[in-house]
Order: sequence, then structure tokens, then C-alpha cells
Amino acid sequence: MSEPDLVVHAPRAVLPERARHFDTPEQREHAAHLGMWLFLTSETLLFGALFGVYTGYRLQHSAEFHAAARLNDMTTAIARRGAEGATGWDMVPVLFPRHLDNNQIVFAFGETLAHLHCLETRARAKRAVVDGVHRFVALVDPLAQPPADDSDAEVMDIGQT
Repeated sequence: MSEPDLVVHAPRAVLPERARHFDTPEQREHAAHLGMWLFLTSETLLFGALFGVYTGYRLQHSAEFHAAARLNDMTTAIARRGAEGATGWDMVPVLFPRHLDNNQIVFAFGETLAHLHCLETRARAKRAVVDGVHRFVALVDPLAQPPADDSDAEVMDIGQT
């Protein structure tokens, strides 16, 4: 094979015509392919392990993932109400979007109040009484990153330790 018949797959600006540490253009081409396959293999191993760990935690702690998602939904719904805030009754459809009968609505309202209390103790919402009605106003931007550690005793009432 003569030199003009050689097909180069990379632009000449990236790969020089003749690198000093390769004896032939074929050797350079083989090294480029080998390097790309090694890179792809290392990325597959890295991201495969990361997704595997995430999936394992998601399966093992599904209740915690679900609870965190519900709290984020409530924080977003409260923030969308703006400075007016939202009542506990306003938040029931956020947690329970399906139709509820009379017995279920009582339990749903209790659980909604528990979620609002959790948001209040984590300093993500603030309770305000307006005309005798308790309203909750968001204190954080729901799209912002959560704090690195929620166990700060000044933010959460964790009782005696």
C-alpha cells in the first residue's frame, strides 16, 4: 500500500501526518483504535458501577426515595402559591391525586399535616397564621440543591442526643 492510498480517519490538525514514536501509519491507526476502545471500556465500567450502586440503593431504600419525592412535590406546590402560601387542605391533592372517600380523607389530611410539619422542621417551609388560618410558605427554592446535611441541630428538632 502506498502512502497516498492511506485513508486517515482523523483530521490532520489533531493527528500529525507522521508521529515520531510510530514506525508506520498503520501502527498509529492501530494505537488510536486501541486507545479509543480502552477509553470506552473504562467509561462503561465506571458508569456501570455508578448506575448499579444507585439502582441498589433505590431498590433497598424505596420508601425513603418515595418520601423524599413527596416532600419535594409539596415544596414545589407551596412555592408555586407564592407569598400567599398554602393550607394543609390545599396540599391534600398534591400527596393524594386520586379520589378519596370520607374515611380516607381523614387519614390523608393527617398524613399531609405530618409532611407539612416535616417541611417546617427541615426549614423548607414556614407556618404563618393569617386571619386564623394556618398557611405554609416555602422558604427554599425547590429547584435549588438541597443542603449537604439535614442533621444540623439548629435546623431540625432532633430531641436529646
